[in-house]
Amino acid sequence: MTITHRLMSIIICCLCCAVVPVDAKINNIVLERLTVEDGLSQASVMAIAQDKQGYIWFGTENGINIYDGYTISSLAGPDNDFHKFSVNHIFVASDGLIWISLFDKGLYTYNPISNEYRLISVKGLNGQQLNVWKITEDLKNNHIWFITEKMAFQYQVASGAVTQRIDFTEHFTTIGTLFNVNVLNGRVFFASRAGLFVYELESERLTKLPHVQHSDTAGINFDLKEAAKVFGVTLVDKHYYVGTNDGVFSFSEQNLVALLQKDVKELAYQSMIENVAVWELVAFENTVYVASTTGLYRIDNNTKDSEFLLKFGEYFQTVADANVLDLLIDYNGQFWMGSKSSGAYRWDPNTEIITTYTYDSHNLNSLSNGNVNVIASAPNNQLWIGTDDGLDLVNLEKNSIKRYLLNNNDKTSFTHSNISGIEKIT
Repeated sequence: MTITHRLMSIIICCLCCAVVPVDAKINNIVLERLTVEDGLSQASVMAIAQDKQGYIWFGTENGINIYDGYTISSLAGPDNDFHKFSVNHIFVASDGLIWISLFDKGLYTYNPISNEYRLISVKGLNGQQLNVWKITEDLKNNHIWFITEKMAFQYQVASGAVTQRIDFTEHFTTIGTLFNVNVLNGRVFFASRAGLFVYELESERLTKLPHVQHSDTAGINFDLKEAAKVFGVTLVDKHYYVGTNDGVFSFSEQNLVALLQKDVKELAYQSMIENVAVWELVAFENTVYVASTTGLYRIDNNTKDSEFLLKFGEYFQTVADANVLDLLIDYNGQFWMGSKSSGAYRWDPNTEIITTYTYDSHNLNSLSNGNVNVIASAPNNQLWIGTDDGLDLVNLEKNSIKRYLLNNNDKTSFTHSNISGIEKIT
């Protein structure tokens, strides 16, 4: 089924089914969902990427899937066993190579044009093979950076070899681990359980940034220990946004420069979102989107206002888990989200605003039945809606609903109130 057909089905479902138990919900959220039934190898999608051809890649607990907008295929791997391994990360480099990290399998590059694989050796100080968690690119210097649990590696694309290693062991306790790596404004940022580190490429100096402190910018429920666990960082117009296990905080480039030059001792963090555990931050058009354990948020870089956007269970009644494990904004500005156990989701923020009218047995200001058979226009910006159990008049301006011909098993009501047709007589 194509994306267009899926979206049409979802819109019709919003009108005809009691998916969301509210009388009228105004939003611009229309979600497409891809599941195992559509061809995903497994329902937990931990990694999402888009290749140069525009195809969407999904990393699951049972290998890699590729979606071309119509069908889902699998990537077998050089030994035809990728389906046996969980995917840690997928990264598409500027040269078109796909970097793939699979747990206990290794780090590979894949050329989709030639269908060639290459295994990248990632070994620790004692020669042991390490699992790679995240991968990113330094475009200016033509380097790939990737991280393991306690080490960071710089890979030189021209020579095809690792040229530098950074060992974080001395900065971590026994449970310390790296979570993410980002190249921003000529620096490499490392997000970890022990906090946020910045590596200056020219001086090759590694600095651990100060933790967020309990201040006027933090709410009364601020958790200092959880805020010290950093999962990601992004940059928008000289403002850094840090995603932690207890919210999103921001500081300026000017403040960071002063700290690195030892002119100040602290970062002037500003609280953006409180008490939210963050998985990923993505900057797009002067806005920061936040993938979290409770759904998707966004932060306006101009006003610094934050807004909760969605969680999957609001649009799919059978989905209980709200984790957005990974977030990709594709070439068309459409959002792809990975979930913990319910597949992958797509949201097009350019979709028109939609008002969803549903049936709620406890609310008289709702449709009389969830099955809608016919819709007809009425004067004064109203709609007649015929259902399986009555006729409803919906006032689009007031978001109000009046019920007619409802079967209440009394003498003034029709015995059967299934409305299958509406015709205007002039």
